[in-house]
Amino acid sequence: MSLTYKIASTIVRLIGVKKMFLKNKEEILEYAKGENAKIVFDLEKAKKRATRKNYYLYDRDVMGYRLISYQKNQIPSEGAVLYLFGGGMITQPDKLDFALSERIMQQTGKDV
Repeated sequence: MSLTYKIASTIVRLIGVKKMFLKNKEEILEYAKGENAKIVFDLEKAKKRATRKNYYLYDRDVMGYRLISYQKNQIPSEGAVLYLFGGGMITQPDKLDFALSERIMQQTGKDV
């Protein structure tokens, strides 16, 4: 095992991330309801940030699901990165997910 893995493993253990998965279904769903009640994404604020940082943010509906895409240019790039945020598909993305999407777009030159 690498030193990085050992450090990350220790941090995860100390924070107690895995304890969430020891809860029963009802407790997990109750936690998810509380997390989903929080407003973490303000589209207008994000669009202003995109304009300020010189990229494009699109909010689309794809087969009934909301898709938010980050693009460096108005014309779509040759490729794209599909970013699936964490949360076990029961919680919405948090602020860090949007910042990470921005960073992926900037570093790869692809749409996210």
